[in-house]
Amino acid sequence: MKKIGLKDFYNYKYISSLTLSPEGDKLAYIVSSVNEEDNDYDSNLFMMRRDAEGKNWQEVQLVTDGKAGEFFFEDNDTILFQAKRGKDQKKGEEAPITVFQRLSLGGGEARKAYEFPIPVSDLRKQPDGNYLLTGQTFVKYPDYFAMTEAGRKKVLKEIKENKDYEELTESPFWRNGEGITQGTRNTLFHYDVKTGKLRRLTDTLFTVDCFEVIGSFAYVIGRTFENREEYKSGL
Repeated sequence: MKKIGLKDFYNYKYISSLTLSPEGDKLAYIVSSVNEEDNDYDSNLFMMRRDAEGKNWQEVQLVTDGKAGEFFFEDNDTILFQAKRGKDQKKGEEAPITVFQRLSLGGGEARKAYEFPIPVSDLRKQPDGNYLLTGQTFVKYPDYFAMTEAGRKKVLKEIKENKDYEELTESPFWRNGEGITQGTRNTLFHYDVKTGKLRRLTDTLFTVDCFEVIGSFAYVIGRTFENREEYKSGL
């Protein structure tokens, strides 16, 4: 038997984020693979759906550029997925924005749907057409999401000027692929589609683990902490 070599890992494909459509007749998921040339991973969006007779499942690749991020079903025939394209790619390098593209599962090109001035981790469409979402906020700049473009640029300039050192104000802290993680919270927001405005629903020091909408209420699991995080959550 041939032994596994280092190069064999380049041939592996990793499936994640399996999500059923609201009516349960489609299954969308992300397929990631190693990009040896760029020393990175490519992530593409796929879908399994029933054939015309409704007997067999067919696989369809929805995104091919390797840049697909988190996705959500807007309705049974439409997907919103995270991806920066065109001018948004350069803008995304300078600021922590999240851009969602809208893709019709009936065919056609993806088009930009929404842009948020924060890293978004979860997005849920509500019956009235608006959204609840969770996104990362800074404790030091709690109103960054609501600032004007000039105000955000001033904050980003200050952060850039202080890149030579880290001010650790909370425990625990850890390093991920982008730097030291601390001083942030996962915040619950309401997004008004007509006005394009975000409204914070949880306090500055509260961090959300997860949430679920049942009827006219949002049930949130999380905790409030300052300086030191206690791993005890409440509903």
